[in-house]
Amino acid sequence: MEIFDKKGNELILIYDPVQEKDPEVGTNFLVFDSVTQRGLLVFIIEQNLVNVPGILEELVRTVGFGKVVTTTHVPPELGTYLIDVKNMKFARAKIIKEINLNKDNPDKSKITNWTGWIPTRNVQIKKLDDKTLIPWLEFSNKYLMTVGVTRIDKHPFKVNAGYFQGILLVVGKKGSGKSHLVKIITLEICDHGGKFLIFDINNEYASLGKDPAGKPNKYYNCILNFTPGDDLKFTLEYVGLPVFTQILFLTGIDETRPQYGSFRSIWLELENAGTLNTTTLRDEIQTRLVQSGQSISQNIGHALLRRLKLIFDTGLFTDHPASAVRLEKEFKNIKKGGAIVINLKGTEKLVRDIVVRTMLEKVSKILEDPKAEPLFLLAEESQLYFEERVFENLITRMRHLGLYQIYVTNTPTALRDIVIRQTDNIFLFRLSSENDVRHLIAAIRLDREAIFALTNSLPFRTCLAIGTCTNEYPFLVEPRELDVLASGKTRLLFPDYKEIDDEEEDEYDEDDDDDTKLQA
Repeated sequence: MEIFDKKGNELILIYDPVQEKDPEVGTNFLVFDSVTQRGLLVFIIEQNLVNVPGILEELVRTVGFGKVVTTTHVPPELGTYLIDVKNMKFARAKIIKEINLNKDNPDKSKITNWTGWIPTRNVQIKKLDDKTLIPWLEFSNKYLMTVGVTRIDKHPFKVNAGYFQGILLVVGKKGSGKSHLVKIITLEICDHGGKFLIFDINNEYASLGKDPAGKPNKYYNCILNFTPGDDLKFTLEYVGLPVFTQILFLTGIDETRPQYGSFRSIWLELENAGTLNTTTLRDEIQTRLVQSGQSISQNIGHALLRRLKLIFDTGLFTDHPASAVRLEKEFKNIKKGGAIVINLKGTEKLVRDIVVRTMLEKVSKILEDPKAEPLFLLAEESQLYFEERVFENLITRMRHLGLYQIYVTNTPTALRDIVIRQTDNIFLFRLSSENDVRHLIAAIRLDREAIFALTNSLPFRTCLAIGTCTNEYPFLVEPRELDVLASGKTRLLFPDYKEIDDEEEDEYDEDDDDDTKLQA
């Protein structure tokens, strides 16, 4: 293998596939200058055939005269050489890091970011196995999580759970293995004492507490599952006036609107009297409608009652505190690591709005206590229930309070720019859309060409992992098996045709609630 050319941060390596094994995409090589004891760590992103002068002419001649009997007089050695030249290949290799090699103790070799230095063509080029590379990258041995194995060498891929204390993206086509990987990461973090709030759009995470046979596993008592309207209900007092008015008026709150003023005064009067519940709230509005001299008009009163009926018909509210959920209490019930899973599968937009707003508000209150433990938020297809201002609050405020976030999606273009820019780690599965890849470039510490080349060649169930957890070095990873009950699969009429790992629902149609909004 020889260096042919350098273009930007890319080396073109020429090799003879007859004499050398093809360097598969994802293979690492050390390009080492023995004189200076310096080298480059490069990562193969693509293979191609060498195009030298005369190759096209030779191919055309071969195809054009395929049916003509010809006699050539070429010495055997030259004939072999010409065949070898025609089959020569080159590999595109991205320069990732630079190394100063310690000959006496290779494990002490110093890895740095590439400074722009390149060696001469008189270098040694050899495959670098992951067993040698990983110690050079100085991964921390604390809080280790076994995610899977590297694709080429099948070396255990272990990362420090501490590096997930930020923003993690898991992105890829439907069925590529995203949710499987996220389940691994979730349970590994739980093993280290982490606690999760999971918004489960496809009812996949409820089974984390069961083994493949459906029996309780070691996580059974620390995975708490809730279904809105069933075992997930709130009291009005717990939800609170600010969150409830956001839901009631749908859009931003305008405190000058007469609807808001009238509703607020009724709520506060009942709350101060200790009689606030769904029944007394509706009764008080109805009473003021029929009494003269009250500060509520017929239009406002009827609009409030119609909207309250829609909200209370969701089944999310109860007047009995014993049957209501309090997030603070549920997290305390998880003694070590674990998760609270909110099943949003099949829920209407209004239900998702109420649940998400309430949960995030309560998480925020919990984390405002300096003594509170940080939490993890796992959101699949977050664009279905997070608005722009929710993302801004999560990324700019709640992240600093200690809410670490994992976003999973098969629609990368739906991710807000603020999430992309703040990403610390990304696990990228196969993508075929250029728009999807282009949208993620800011989150990946590789250039555009490398990302396009890699995402088009990734096998299913294999991901590109890069970020603080890998010291910004790219790895192709095959997630390990997971010993939990499978769930979230698509129901099939013809099950023998194809097994589909349906990780995410298609985007829901948003309900048209315009006719239920309160009019000024």
